[in-house]
Amino acid sequence: MKLGFVSHYRRDLIDFAAQSGFDCLEFHAHPPSTLDPFRFSASDVEEFRATLAGAGIYATSTILAVNPLSADPEKARAAQEYLVALIDLSAKLGIKYLCGGTGQNVDRSLDDNIKLFGRVFGELADRARSAGIRIAFENCPHGYPRGSNLAVTPELWGRLFQEVPSPALGLEYDPSHLIWQGVDYLRGVHDFADRIYLVHAKDTEIMAEVKGRVGMYGRGWWRYRLPGYGQADWPRFFQALREIGYDGEVLIEHEDPVFHGERMKQGLLLGKRYLDQFV
Repeated sequence: MKLGFVSHYRRDLIDFAAQSGFDCLEFHAHPPSTLDPFRFSASDVEEFRATLAGAGIYATSTILAVNPLSADPEKARAAQEYLVALIDLSAKLGIKYLCGGTGQNVDRSLDDNIKLFGRVFGELADRARSAGIRIAFENCPHGYPRGSNLAVTPELWGRLFQEVPSPALGLEYDPSHLIWQGVDYLRGVHDFADRIYLVHAKDTEIMAEVKGRVGMYGRGWWRYRLPGYGQADWPRFFQALREIGYDGEVLIEHEDPVFHGERMKQGLLLGKRYLDQFV
């Protein structure tokens, strides 16, 4: 397995990754960003490739949050066009995966959203496969059930992949989102072994005392943490990954509020030190 982290496309962060012994990076590409495909020129493509090659690391993927299923037709169209352009740019950059959510039309039922997903991502999957790219859905709820992602639980993954069975669609598997929902994140690895294309390394800390006061519908009883600072059983998680033959990238998604701001790089190094024993 190779270890990396989620980052903005910035030279200082690329240099930090290389100097710290990381293998790879996943770059933010939410519009507008430094990887906006409508602003990225041919010379930018050459510079991107040269910069990463010079640093001795590689880009696994881009990640963004847009809503190609939006109830607003103009927003849906713009998001779909952006995804198509990002697929094409990813191919030019040598990036294999485009990651994010499915989007959702909050004015429609779940069943209607699944059908809408089939129409939109059926076409996107064909475009991605032709370009040699795979789309990997991160299982972040993004406000579900009224948010902007349908691919949030194993039950829904099954329905989505049944609707569009193309191997161009898979998962960027993140145990942290499943932990606070009470989903069996270890069983999910085995049940969707052939759909796990990337792994996000992020933990979740449950504050039982707070939960005892506010209940499961309250706020502040859980928070995202660096690997090893929460409830995830990382030895068993990596054991499950090895049992299914996963040998891909593991990317730290740093959303730990304790190690934010000026302590961000310290947090990444702590996460790397912890995960090195498994990868």
